Amino acid sequence: MKHIFFLLVMLVTTPTFLFSQSTDEQAVRQTVNGFQTALRNNNADSTGRFLTDDYSFVGPGAMMNKVQRFASMKSGQLKYESFNYEDVKVILYGNTAVVKTTVKAKLNGQDITLVTLTLVKKEEQWKVAGECLGSSCDR
Repeated sequence: MKHIFFLLVMLVTTPTFLFSQSTDEQAVRQTVNGFQTALRNNNADSTGRFLTDDYSFVGPGAMMNKVQRFASMKSGQLKYESFNYEDVKVILYGNTAVVKTTVKAKLNGQDITLVTLTLVKKEEQWKVAGECLGSSCDR
């Protein structure tokens, strides 16, 4: 009986959730999911397609631009041991989106729990312009 109730709740709420998201919010979430996969795989080249040219990164003890971030990923200096976004919140401001999320990640042996991403819509594509990891991203 509990399983049937659970299935009914899922059938009723899932379409409401999916249809309540705007096209832009869905596109932002798709970009964030792709970015997450690239980071989880420590793939600098794949990560690059999600970033703006003027991207900036702030993390534990580091501030980097796009070129520096790629170099640190390729050298293994900046390597995720695990990575998974949870509780993703998207806030849209026209062609800008702020994504606040908790993350279960281990970066160079250090646990990371907070991430804030800033995305911009350029030529109908959402790109990550800024990324802040760790306690410096206090909400």
